[in-house]
Amino acid sequence: MTMVRLARLVAVSMIALLVSACTYQTVPQAPAAEELQPPTPRRISGRYLLNVEATGLTRNGAVSGGCGSYSYPVNAGGAFSNAMRTALEGRFERIEVSSASTVAELRRARANGLIMIQPAQFEPRADVDQRGFRSMVRAATAMAANVILDRDDRRAFQGTIEGNGTAEVPTAMIGGCGAVQQAINQATEHAIEQLAERLAQRLAAVPGLGPVVVRRPVRRAPDVAPPATR
Repeated sequence: MTMVRLARLVAVSMIALLVSACTYQTVPQAPAAEELQPPTPRRISGRYLLNVEATGLTRNGAVSGGCGSYSYPVNAGGAFSNAMRTALEGRFERIEVSSASTVAELRRARANGLIMIQPAQFEPRADVDQRGFRSMVRAATAMAANVILDRDDRRAFQGTIEGNGTAEVPTAMIGGCGAVQQAINQATEHAIEQLAERLAQRLAAVPGLGPVVVRRPVRRAPDVAPPATR
């Protein structure tokens, strides 16, 4: 190996090391199932296919103020997909994850409906308010999803659902620019939770979807002994 090639290899390695040291990777988590359960559930009967697209849910958070020279990539695809599924499972009798995207595939699967969710907006951002030792990171994430609900014979719903989340984290609690990562993560998780709740609530209210019929056992009348004869 020549000295020139060796020098280039060392330079590339140093650049990669510097980039990784200046990157704060954020992977939000989906909310717990109990956090997405409605207080008064109205479950829709039947089997529904669910196709969630996660493309476009990985991007760098926009940061202003201090720590703006660092990179804050956010990967929200996994949390988004899991939250949508969990929220709909609380509203529908049966949800089945699927790659189906047409009414023909819906009919072949013999399902009652097909729900398709595609991200329309994902904007995580943060602002570092530096005031001496009391610096605060304020983060906000805006999200939106295009949603379609197809039945065998008609399009039952088509629209856009939005969700927003905010968070504040003092830099003294985390230390350095790690507070920016923490604030963006929390804001994104709140946005995902709000979007999932609104989406499930809206679809559960679509006209023409029948609720699950709760069959209650019929109580038998107690046996009455015949009157005694004398």
